[in-house]
Amino acid sequence: AHSRSDKSVTQVRQASSDRQTIHEKYNGGVGPYDIGLIFLDQPFDINALARNAPVATIAVATKQYATTGDGVLFGWGRDNSGSLPDKLQKLDVEIIDYKKCLDNLPRGNKLAESNVCTFKAGTTDGACNGDSGGPLVNRRPDGSYQLVGTVSWGYTPCASTKYPSVYTDVASYSDWIQEHINDF
Repeated sequence: AHSRSDKSVTQVRQASSDRQTIHEKYNGGVGPYDIGLIFLDQPFDINALARNAPVATIAVATKQYATTGDGVLFGWGRDNSGSLPDKLQKLDVEIIDYKKCLDNLPRGNKLAESNVCTFKAGTTDGACNGDSGGPLVNRRPDGSYQLVGTVSWGYTPCASTKYPSVYTDVASYSDWIQEHINDF
């Protein structure tokens, strides 16, 4: 669903799962290993719902995101007014390198090398409560998209924070992902 309030354009399709896994080293809260997988009981054809705008396949990045560039964040998290949106939000963001992220976070932060960050100096734009687990994607040279990260943590209140948003770098866990996919 891309809209929660307009029932005339909202289509809902439920999927069930009795198989999921969370990284065995994840301790909860802020920190590394913030990743999990959900295995659906049946294949989910999202394009069966997308009448006029088919949804493209998004590849998972295969190497750790060590560069900078443009990214796109999608989510249902709180906006700068503190409200939860009725429609899926999209935000163009700048992906920054590890050192720049570390330099822009307060001392004692929990940034891990398996994180990737977005940041726009002088703005409060970024991920917020409710976006957790949501995708950070970037466009590859061939025009397709790849999943770079999933929203992990950040500083609150979101509307006034001047710090980067922090994501789990999915490529850092590609071996773990493949191992668990092979188990099913």
